[in-house]
Amino acid sequence: MAFQGSGQRSRVAGHSRRTSRFGLRALAGTLAAAALALAAMPALALSGDWSKSDHVEARLVSAVGGTGDLAILPAGVEIKLDGDWKTYWRSPGDAGLPPTLDWAGSTNLGKATLLYPAPERVTVLGIQTFGYKHEVTFPLDLALADRGKSLDLKLHLDLLICADQCIPKSLDLALAVPAGPATPD
Repeated sequence: MAFQGSGQRSRVAGHSRRTSRFGLRALAGTLAAAALALAAMPALALSGDWSKSDHVEARLVSAVGGTGDLAILPAGVEIKLDGDWKTYWRSPGDAGLPPTLDWAGSTNLGKATLLYPAPERVTVLGIQTFGYKHEVTFPLDLALADRGKSLDLKLHLDLLICADQCIPKSLDLALAVPAGPATPD
């Protein structure tokens, strides 16, 4: 082991100062990337109960805690899939089906627009498809029929999930967004 002042770099357990500086830079880069990823995530102000079925669960979420004077309310359908199960994008490729949403029973909902995050290429039984593994949140733009009034959402969600086999699933989701300030809680 070299001592300080001897003109050589000090070494402890086989690591030079250069190695530890590299490790600190890598750690700082990793922490910065994690902070950016967390900052990019939308705030979750309200969430409905999870609706569960074999291999999949889903819920409605809202980025704001009230409808305020918004014309369009930012929300999402959050889906979690077990293990190797997958679900599909709006244009699923050679096989699969995109999710379908039925908003019957909702009050104060003028129009709901389902948006799609970028999918990944998924191979199921040797067939190329586009979809999502593990979890996905589909963004929603919800146009209110009457600004400033509460929004009561009822969603019947149909989706196809696949692993070694494909199974159609239906889930019923709900979320109440009260009248009041449209701010993240």
